[in-house]
Amino acid sequence: MIDNAKTVIIADDHPIFRMGLNSFIDKFPGYKVMAECSNGQEVVQQLQKSTPNMLILDLDMPILSGLDVVDYVLENHLSPNVIILTAHTDASTIKKLIDYKFISILFKESALTELPNCIKSIEEGKTFYSPLCHKLISSQLKKIVKDQEINQKLMLLTPSEVNVLKLIAQHFTTKDIAQKLNNSTKTIENHRANISLKLGLTGTNKLIHFALEHKESINSI
Repeated sequence: MIDNAKTVIIADDHPIFRMGLNSFIDKFPGYKVMAECSNGQEVVQQLQKSTPNMLILDLDMPILSGLDVVDYVLENHLSPNVIILTAHTDASTIKKLIDYKFISILFKESALTELPNCIKSIEEGKTFYSPLCHKLISSQLKKIVKDQEINQKLMLLTPSEVNVLKLIAQHFTTKDIAQKLNNSTKTIENHRANISLKLGLTGTNKLIHFALEHKESINSI
């Protein structure tokens, strides 16, 4: 082992996964594992003794999570390179990690495959995100834009039309809605036609499909 090797702390509560990472790092040129930890508290205890060049942290760990350790690093003005490992593939979790700016992100299932590129990026002063991160965030942004467009269209509806749409989302028929709102079926049919026009919906059953798909947005009006 070379004396000037960069030091790494590996933290994961699964010993077999830690073993795999340890074996990989030991074979990676210019790096050595200085400590293995099974939870975030053990990492903090290690950091109180010495700061490594790199932290490889599982996001979900007992006692203190990977992000708890990151917060400790920030609060104490430490400067190791940080790689977070996660099994979560929901966009909200990935967005939260990306908001930290300096954290590199790997998914556990592809961590060993992507780790070489991750370390290379870090050595070049860049933050590395697993390619799946970009797909997840991209899909989240598309959903946000779509929701905004839907909400803008819903704002075009009159209070009466909103009430009708809410009842459609509850599977009420035109006849049921007419009885519930004390209106004629003809009035409800006119409301349905106007709603469809404002929402840009054409075709049989498109309105009911829209109402069911966007029930949460409709009920929030």
